[in-house]
This record gives sequence, C-alpha cells and structure tokens, in this order.
Amino acid sequence: MSHDEVVHGKVRCSTRCRAICGKSCELAAPVRLHVVAPGKKLLFMGGEFGQWKEWNHDESLQWTCCSGQSHQGVQRYLADLNTLYKREPALHEVDFESAGFEWIDCHNWQDSILVFVRKAKDPKDYLIVCCNFTPVPRPAYKIGVPEACCMRKLATSDSTFYGGSDLGNAGGIQALAVEKPRRPASMESASRRWRR
Repeated sequence: MSHDEVVHGKVRCSTRCRAICGKSCELAAPVRLHVVAPGKKLLFMGGEFGQWKEWNHDESLQWTCCSGQSHQGVQRYLADLNTLYKREPALHEVDFESAGFEWIDCHNWQDSILVFVRKAKDPKDYLIVCCNFTPVPRPAYKIGVPEACCMRKLATSDSTFYGGSDLGNAGGIQALAVEKPRRPASMESASRRWRR
C-alpha cells in the first residue's frame, strides 16, 4: 500500500475495518491480509506494526502501539512473512513476468474471496494463496488447484500467534482429483474460515 492510501484523510486499513464491521471485527486482520495480496509490498510509516492513526509528517509514529498484543502480532507476522518471501522461490523468482502469477478465483465478490497461484522458475514449484476479505467464516470452501496432492500450509495470518482466531487446516489438506472449472483437482477447507 502506498503512502497515498494512508494519508490525506484516507486513514489506516485497521481503522477502516473498525468503521465497517465494528467491535466484533478482529481489527489487525486487514493489516495482515493486505501484505499477501498480489503486487509488490510497500510498508509505509507505521504499517509494519499496524499504527491506528493516519501518518502525519508533523508527528512521531504511534510507537506506543507496539506494546499492544494485536500490534505485536502484526510485527511477528511481517517478520515471518519476510522470511517466507526469502525462502520460497515462488514468491520472488518470476516477479515481473506473467508466468509467475495466475488467478484461480478472482470473481467471488459475494464471499469476498481471492485465490491465486505464485510460481517459481520451475512451474512445479508453486504456492496457493487464499484471501478472505471478510470476518465471516467460510465453511467447506472449495477451490480448484493445479494437481491432486497433499497441500502443506506454510502460513496463515489468522494464527493466534499473530493475533488471529486460529481457524485453519492444521498442517495441510489433501487436494483430490475432482475437477473444478479450469483445474484438474480441487481441495476443500476443513475449517470454518479461510484466512490469508
């Protein structure tokens, strides 16, 4: 997110979430979600710890936020995500070519779900990223995948370690040779919520 998205009255995405879904929403979730969405990552002035206030060049960052658990969760998540970016070739090897990215589902506006594949130079080296842009659980959510195999979960921003609710698929999930549109296999979320 560029600085234009967090200044000039546009407020932080964590503050936007509070305005949209109120106290019931896990407020740091949108901050963690935005750093895995497609495109190059840009953290700007407090984004690395989920500062509440809009950035102001006349004031210091809200460093006092760093003592809060949800803000510490954002920091831990970004640190772990940076490690994952360095470790996984699919997240950086083919960044500037269309071969490195493919949509699986970008039309599910009803559920606010995005699913995409990131690929390394070796097309068999890929990662699937599932993003739920709402606080609403999605039971048994089905997605098409490139092959039938055991999919191992590398990260979830919904982990309690990062301040989330820990609704996930344990260590992985089996993708079956059950076709989904334009995909030879599919898998189904065993959890109540797909989160990042």
